[in-house]
Amino acid sequence: RRRTQKQKMDDDDDDDKDDDDSNAKTRRWGYRRNAKERTTPNLFGDVAARHFFFPLLYVYLHPQKGKRVRVNSSFTGLLLCNVLNTLAVFTDCAATTPAATPFATHLLAFAWSKSQDPDPAVRKSVCVATVTALSSVPDGLRLLQRHAGTVGGLPTPAQIQAFAHDASTKDPDPAVRAITTNIARALDPRGSLLL
Repeated sequence: RRRTQKQKMDDDDDDDKDDDDSNAKTRRWGYRRNAKERTTPNLFGDVAARHFFFPLLYVYLHPQKGKRVRVNSSFTGLLLCNVLNTLAVFTDCAATTPAATPFATHLLAFAWSKSQDPDPAVRKSVCVATVTALSSVPDGLRLLQRHAGTVGGLPTPAQIQAFAHDASTKDPDPAVRAITTNIARALDPRGSLLL
């Protein structure tokens, strides 16, 4: 028996309604998983080291002569906050790569050099960068002890603990106090990071 074009279209509309009802049900995760799919290595660390992390850090620390822009201090603080946060994101994204150790040590040394900045937004970015650097590598504080002489300005675990304790009680900015309180809680007395 032949069906007309209208009957075929009506049947297709009914099929679409059935599909909508089946999609509304809870989907089981992992169903029909292809066992042959393998994970790929994180290659971001290699690319980020050459093209993002170290060039950004170098350009901020060594501006070209004659290219320095004279701006007000609030813009300088905002730029520093953005540089610290961007470096922290690069470090976090490269956490599973061999580049995580140099990223973490250089980020921590750079952030530590700005830890006494009068701008609370900069101090908050320093705290975020510190947490990111210490949590992006396994045994973050032991990393500091191993690389103490290789990167200039790298703080010791005792210096980080003292800074976190002092800032958690004495810093005028509540956001900085909250972050440094969490840093102080994450550091146990033996000097290992619990993050």
